[in-house]
Amino acid sequence: MTITEPSPSAGSATVGTAARPVPSDVDTDRHEPVRGAQADGGPPGAPTKPEPGRWSWRRVSTNGWITVAIGVIATFIYTWSLNAVGYANDYYAAAVKSMSVSWKAFFFGSIDSGNFITVDKPPGALWVQALSARVFGFSSWSMLLPEAIMGVASVLILHRLVRKWAGDLAAHIAALAFAVTPVAVVMFRYNNPDAFLTFLCLAAALALWSALESGRTRMLVLSAALMGLAFDTKMLQAFLVLPAFILVYLVAGRPRLRTRLLQLTAALGTMIVTAGWWVAIV
Repeated sequence: MTITEPSPSAGSATVGTAARPVPSDVDTDRHEPVRGAQADGGPPGAPTKPEPGRWSWRRVSTNGWITVAIGVIATFIYTWSLNAVGYANDYYAAAVKSMSVSWKAFFFGSIDSGNFITVDKPPGALWVQALSARVFGFSSWSMLLPEAIMGVASVLILHRLVRKWAGDLAAHIAALAFAVTPVAVVMFRYNNPDAFLTFLCLAAALALWSALESGRTRMLVLSAALMGLAFDTKMLQAFLVLPAFILVYLVAGRPRLRTRLLQLTAALGTMIVTAGWWVAIV
């Protein structure tokens, strides 16, 4: 018996596959994706999701953009024409100048580089200004720039504190009101110690809030250390908020009472060390 092999012809399939006619007006070499299909397998028309672990502008919420805008406003207000302020308080400006040329004057906060006269308080705030003067050279701008930075940081810290307590809307209102308050604008464009004092107290309050949420001793100790540095800025004025801090953690802390007392004892020791080390040396 003779077996005849089928001859290939247009529109027929090879042996072993089902025959399917191919329209003559379709280019078989082109493969176009189906319209509306998603590369990640999502439904047609759905927005493309950003890759995990990769930052995207789309992930910033409306409240996040408002917070950024408040920070930009504060930066503009506190830094605009900063040189026009001049040397502000000449008493502290003289100390910053001498501290920028002599490390001994830097440590003691001396008005003159010969360390004959010192300022009337611990030089915590002046240290920051003098470091800026050493980096950028002594000028009105380099001396006042740290004050403006402390102001912007204080606005953002206050925003975070209020947001944790009362939500986004209250945080926006509080931060914006604080940023444009005339006395705050003057304070963060001047070389008095109040700008650094305000920043440290707000940072201590934020650390205290974290300690209330987590019950961790290290956050309470951090809050106490910041309070000690605030003392090195403007002495006992820093401790005006201290009774409220202690009472809040004693009443609202997460651990049991005995643990809270031990934590407060450790925090007190930390604050004494950070506040008194410079005084003990001098």
